[in-house]
Amino acid sequence: MYRRKILSRIYKDIQKVPNMGDFNFRGKKWHFEKYPLGIFLKGTDDSGKNDKVCFYPSIPKIPERILQEIIRYFRKDLQQEMVVQILFMNNEFLINLPHIQYSTKVSVSYCFQIPVGALLVVTIHSHNTMPAFFSDTDDKDEEMPGLYGVVGCLDRSPQLKLRASVDGSFGYISVWKLFYKKEDVTALRDDIVIPDAEQRSV
Repeated sequence: MYRRKILSRIYKDIQKVPNMGDFNFRGKKWHFEKYPLGIFLKGTDDSGKNDKVCFYPSIPKIPERILQEIIRYFRKDLQQEMVVQILFMNNEFLINLPHIQYSTKVSVSYCFQIPVGALLVVTIHSHNTMPAFFSDTDDKDEEMPGLYGVVGCLDRSPQLKLRASVDGSFGYISVWKLFYKKEDVTALRDDIVIPDAEQRSV
């Protein structure tokens, strides 16, 4: 109910301000930014320290098979950090692979080319055999508003974490807010474990 009230208030403000704006709600100062991908919000209390970041998508959910394909791609080399983008174009989701400039087990330098007319949905990098977490380097690299993910523990049951970035702050979002969830994976813990693509039928 809390988020529904926030969202209702956001839509009222968006009618007044085309792309971004600010409002107060329940003791927090909220900043919102509107993109084709969705609405990003950042709420800050009077101390300026307790930020809350939310994301409300404006696009359809990504099929789970896209996630499985990404896991298979990341598992091809567990000695290197890898990265992909998911794009939305012509009502389809596409996996965009980068030009890798250099890569080690703990870092990767890359360059993407995004086709004209494509919408960048999320950038996801791998942590190979390490747990899924966002490092200080990730915080610096992911300051631009958008969605970011990291996949870890690829030598066993994979872990996936997603977060939204807006106005210099980050907030974790549910994996299943972005990806389509099949009925047979309802027992999975939200935001942590995703099904092993090698052991499950697509």
